[in-house]
Amino acid sequence: MSFAEAKRALLRDLVFCVERGDVPPLADYLPDYVRSGCEATVDDYRLIPITAVSLRYMSTTSVCVTDCLVELQCKYEQFVADSFGGRKERGHREVATIGFNLLDGILLDVREIDRAGVFTDWVEEKLSCLDWQRLLLHTVVDMARFCQAKRVALQPAHCHPVERDVASDPKRLAEFQAALKQTHDDPARQFGFELDAEAERFVYAVNS
Repeated sequence: MSFAEAKRALLRDLVFCVERGDVPPLADYLPDYVRSGCEATVDDYRLIPITAVSLRYMSTTSVCVTDCLVELQCKYEQFVADSFGGRKERGHREVATIGFNLLDGILLDVREIDRAGVFTDWVEEKLSCLDWQRLLLHTVVDMARFCQAKRVALQPAHCHPVERDVASDPKRLAEFQAALKQTHDDPARQFGFELDAEAERFVYAVNS
């Protein structure tokens, strides 16, 4: 089987790996990432893997620009006013995402770790109790084991592509890289990734 064929098969399986129990359930490790002095209701959170194909059948504000995007979602409840007096709406919304590509060489390459850009006050409330970046890295490492990948890589802040207008403004560039360092570099180091300066990647060796 060629790498392209194997990749297509893995992407199909990744969409269902959480639902089928092919990876450890979120409830097993989410408590390890609750910040000191905070509380989080484990059952309120769930993981949804998304690919470009499965995105067509989902209701989400996420855009899948990587091979696989994993949404961390949380339960919500709100009152919606209407001409009949209103109704209560319940469901799940994304609060954070992590996206990665499957590369030849038995490697998962993390390209983005980000919080949801909608319902920002609610998202901040749901994420403030969690060390959510490391939690999502844990999720990807579990998926790497499922894919039989040997390594997970992550691009350091100083290597991320920068828009021209940001790159030409030293203050904006410094702010951009500081924000990425906080969401990418620091959690990666804390999780156990090591910087490969030659490859310009943080790398985590996955144990089987």
